[in-house]
Amino acid sequence: MEEERKKLAIELQGEKIPIQLREKNRQIRRPLTAEEKRWSWNAGKDWKPELQPTGRLVFEIKRYLPTGFRHEWLETDEVALEACLPEIFETLTKAAPLLVLETQQRLEKARLARIAEHERYLAEQARQRDDNQWQRFLELADTWQRHERARHFFLALKQLDLELDTMIGETSLGEWLAWVEHRLEAGNPLNQGIATLFADIENVTSYTYSRQRRQW
Repeated sequence: MEEERKKLAIELQGEKIPIQLREKNRQIRRPLTAEEKRWSWNAGKDWKPELQPTGRLVFEIKRYLPTGFRHEWLETDEVALEACLPEIFETLTKAAPLLVLETQQRLEKARLARIAEHERYLAEQARQRDDNQWQRFLELADTWQRHERARHFFLALKQLDLELDTMIGETSLGEWLAWVEHRLEAGNPLNQGIATLFADIENVTSYTYSRQRRQW
């Protein structure tokens, strides 16, 4: 029942205002029973605090209200809760537009926060992509440097006094040199053309780059 009471709400101007109707309790000192006095945790005690129903109803608006608005009404011996209904209705009626405005401001603030967060996300993605594309450019430069070292090494080898018919395993020395020359031709990034080179860089994104690196 308590949970059900907490979920009650009045809707005004499209705004749901949670309310609660409950019985007022008061704390009393109840004398311990003979049985309770035998319990060790009650040693030296003659009474225990206990909540006792008062038979009086309390109406409470379970939402923060702007300053100056009453949010709780307790019936007394002189004033029944029914007599408070006009004041309660007036309070809800006057507070509703302010609560609507408050909700609108909160939703707008949340919307702007989501936009800002998305913009930060896009900016971070753009930054990561830029970094990754630069990293790919550096890797292509490293490939070209290794290729150039290999090409100079190949040219130095060709300056030696070589017997091209000499067999190295099942492959002649001439065939080995032809193999190196083919690999040099195919492996030179510049031979792909500058458009292809930058197309390779363009295809790098912040999401795919780590996967691409594992494949290289």
